[in-house]
Amino acid sequence: MYATIQARQNVADEVRDYLLYQCHQALSIDHGINNWLTCVSSLGKSFIIDGQKVKSVNQWYNKRVAELKTGKPQGYWSPELTRITEQRNRFIRDAVNKAARFIINHCLESLLSTIVFGWNEAQKKEPIWAPQIINLLFRLESLSFNVRDSSKSTL
Repeated sequence: MYATIQARQNVADEVRDYLLYQCHQALSIDHGINNWLTCVSSLGKSFIIDGQKVKSVNQWYNKRVAELKTGKPQGYWSPELTRITEQRNRFIRDAVNKAARFIINHCLESLLSTIVFGWNEAQKKEPIWAPQIINLLFRLESLSFNVRDSSKSTL
């Protein structure tokens, strides 16, 4: 009887040690323009979330707004501008939500407990969706992930 209990305890210890090892793994995310998010885990797995469609929709939006505001006074706004702005915002929000869900699912499947989001202060053009992703990752904190902004880390 004692040997059975001891064997079960040894198996439980091994499982606990394995899970502790796995749960201290991290996913590093670097945002860009064409490659929206490049992700690499400490387990050696990597993937890229393509940003061409998001970039294209944003370029179309900026071009259309410029066309509609040409020759109009500063501060001009119209129902057409409202419509295309809402359309663009819904598309961006949907893309951000899908990217965040994909990343979270990958972390859950791979037992990654820490997400490190790279931030470059000297970057000339900040993508409009990067703060939204960070905000979403913080809101998904209920999944017991540790989200860390790498620009604030001290090594």
